[in-house]
Amino acid sequence: MAKSPTSKHDDNRTAAERDGKGRFVKGRSGNPGGRPAIPDAVKAFFAENTMKAAEKLVELINDNDPSIAMRACVAVLDRALGKPDQSHKLESGDTTPTIVVVRGKLENE
Repeated sequence: MAKSPTSKHDDNRTAAERDGKGRFVKGRSGNPGGRPAIPDAVKAFFAENTMKAAEKLVELINDNDPSIAMRACVAVLDRALGKPDQSHKLESGDTTPTIVVVRGKLENE
């Protein structure tokens, strides 16, 4: 099978192989180069401005617009305490519901 043309974003990576119908070949990554790294200058810029961003978020808690104030409250609480667990009710063909709890943060083992 022929490979797709080289990506326009990075000359060292090639696009994933596709079958005759244009679908990804089984067992091959659709993103072989992985996610691009964040440049060090960008990381440094945001690290330097973290306190300013946190102070602004706390300031927005007192905004006159209740929607903005609520979103700021949720953002602060999510960062301080973590996002709350979410439960979803799933039902199969029977009448017994199944409850699945999804944690806010997944960790790879």
